[in-house]
Amino acid sequence: MSSLLPVFGGLKLRLLRHGFRSSKRGRIATVVMLVASVGGGFAAATSFVNDRADGPVAWSRSLIPGFTVIFLAWVFGPLLLGGIDDALDPRRLALLPLRRYELSSGLAIGALVGFLPLGTLIALGGVVVGYVHRWTDLLVVLACATQIALSFSLSRLLAVELAHASSSRRGRDIAVVAASGTAAVLWLATQGIGSVSDTAVDTINRALRWTPPGMLGQAVVDVAHRRSVSAFARIAMVGAVAVCAYVLWSRRVQTLLTRPTGVRLIVHADIAVPRTLRLLARVAIRLGGPLAGAVFVKEARYLLRSPARRSALVVSTVMGVPFVALQVLRSGGFQPGCVRYAPAALLFGLGSVNNLIGADATSLWLELTSGARLRELLVGRGLAAVPYLVVPSFLTASVLAVFSRSATSLSTMLCLVLAGWGIPLGVGTYLSARAPFPQSDDQNPFSNTRAVGGPSAFVVLAVAGLGTVVVAVLALPVAWVAWKARSIVGGTVLLTLVAATYGTCVWLGGVRLAVRRVERRGIDLVSSLSTRQAVS
Repeated sequence: MSSLLPVFGGLKLRLLRHGFRSSKRGRIATVVMLVASVGGGFAAATSFVNDRADGPVAWSRSLIPGFTVIFLAWVFGPLLLGGIDDALDPRRLALLPLRRYELSSGLAIGALVGFLPLGTLIALGGVVVGYVHRWTDLLVVLACATQIALSFSLSRLLAVELAHASSSRRGRDIAVVAASGTAAVLWLATQGIGSVSDTAVDTINRALRWTPPGMLGQAVVDVAHRRSVSAFARIAMVGAVAVCAYVLWSRRVQTLLTRPTGVRLIVHADIAVPRTLRLLARVAIRLGGPLAGAVFVKEARYLLRSPARRSALVVSTVMGVPFVALQVLRSGGFQPGCVRYAPAALLFGLGSVNNLIGADATSLWLELTSGARLRELLVGRGLAAVPYLVVPSFLTASVLAVFSRSATSLSTMLCLVLAGWGIPLGVGTYLSARAPFPQSDDQNPFSNTRAVGGPSAFVVLAVAGLGTVVVAVLALPVAWVAWKARSIVGGTVLLTLVAATYGTCVWLGGVRLAVRRVERRGIDLVSSLSTRQAVS
């Protein structure tokens, strides 16, 4: 074990250093994650130390939720990032002559070296400083060590189960639904936590103290109340859970390494194009060129079969509907006119539209060298990306109309949603030419290079923020027509025609600007995207 510590620990540090040196985005991402982990750790440590002096009531309200949040950050952090994990990839160590305990111990060392473990160590250091004052309080140190072991073992077990699930389409779909549902629940919890009363907090704590991380927080509270026997019993039970999870994880890792991997060739006898896709392909040919229809059909099939594409659509829908509904509740409830807020749900789909060139970057050079022009490529990919904009807004409008009982507003809003998608699509097409980044459809949930060396979250958020502002400005004429047409006979038809015509012009204008932008950069853009994608 001692000989594995410098090997695997040094390997993880080298991977982090490579991510820092790989590119400018990698350096920004590394600095941001380091600052976030250290800053969050010190903030949590300060809170634990200060709450120690506030009395017994503050102990439970601080320790139980604090230990739970640390546990959730370990377990669900990679899941909310789409399965991206910064741990060592066990599949790349399959050919090394390592026994099972050596492999599991090495992977454990690698997982305990990183930004999240650093922040956790700092935060739990605040618990030790605040609650250890005599030798009988050393159970607090044991509780903190058990917290790290529990978070590590269950997070590794979830990661390896995701790896097993990625070998089948049904498993990938289940992972997508689980990630989307978890993200929505945790996000809604963070939105409503500020309005929770102290009574509700105590009720939540009484439920959380029966969970493994909550039991550890309660164990620290028991130590502070001089109930050492109760604290030790809680720590022992959680420690048994951590040990069982660790043993199961080590066995599942070994099973993962013995399963066959690689590209599986699937031949479909029936490759007929459905009538709906055939009709839309003709529209793409009219707007983009002869090969735009083929590009559209390919991208539409990717949307139906690719886990990453389906994940983006599900996440944008699951996050968009609760987001708008929550804002409506905060602004006065489900009033008859609240349906007009439905287009705000497409904000969560802009990320997929703003990167049409970077998506599937490895096949970009194949499409261009096969004779397809860039305009045909962008038109085909753009039409295939329309569901990212229409589906969240469509479902949100339906939900708001049901709760507000405004069927008239629903018909108007649905016509606007189905006709006005060209505005965000045009802006996203141009932004994809300005700041493209490679997106992988990798089935492996362990990917340190993508997690560290990929585009930073600030870059993606900056592009999305800029696109949102531009979309809002360009949508002002449509909003003005909607306001004027609300009292005119046949106003819905007029609004639909204006939105469809104006949106199509904005979209085709964005395609033209994107083509000019990419032509100036030449083949260097395509080669850089393909190279970075292949490396990751």
